[in-house]
Amino acid sequence: MAVARLGEARDVSLARELAYFGHWITAPGRARRFDTRFFLAHAPEDQAGAHDGVELVASLWLRPQEAIEVLSRFPGVLGAALFGGGIHAAVERGSATPAGIAEAIRSAGFAVQRAEEIAPTLEDVFVSLVEGRDRAAGPVGEVRG
Repeated sequence: MAVARLGEARDVSLARELAYFGHWITAPGRARRFDTRFFLAHAPEDQAGAHDGVELVASLWLRPQEAIEVLSRFPGVLGAALFGGGIHAAVERGSATPAGIAEAIRSAGFAVQRAEEIAPTLEDVFVSLVEGRDRAAGPVGEVRG
C-alpha cells in the first residue's frame, strides 16, 4: 500500500496490469553493470512520452501499428507484422538487403536493434498463400444462415 499512497501523494496513477518485455544485462567489461527486467503498461491517451535526457537521450514513442505502417511504406516491403518482440517485414526478393532496410529505417528516425534475413518457414509460406488467395477472391460478402 505504500506505493499506492506515494502515487496518490504525487498525483500519479499506477498501472494495474504489466506485460513482461525483456531482460537486459549490460555487456561485460563495463565499469557499471546492470541486470534489469523491463515491463510495459498501457499509458493514458493524453500522456506525452519523455526520457530522462541522460541515460536515454533520443527516443520515438509510437504504437507498434504505427511502426508497421511506416515500415510498410518503404520500397520493396510487401508487408510487416509484429512477431514476438520485434517487427518482421516481407520484402521482394532482391529488392533490399537487411543493411539497406536498417539504414532506411534509421534515416526515418527509428532505432534498429538488428536487421537480419530470416528464411521463411513452412507456416510463413502457407499463410502467404492463403492471404494471396483471399486477396484474389475480393471482399467477403454478407453471410446468411
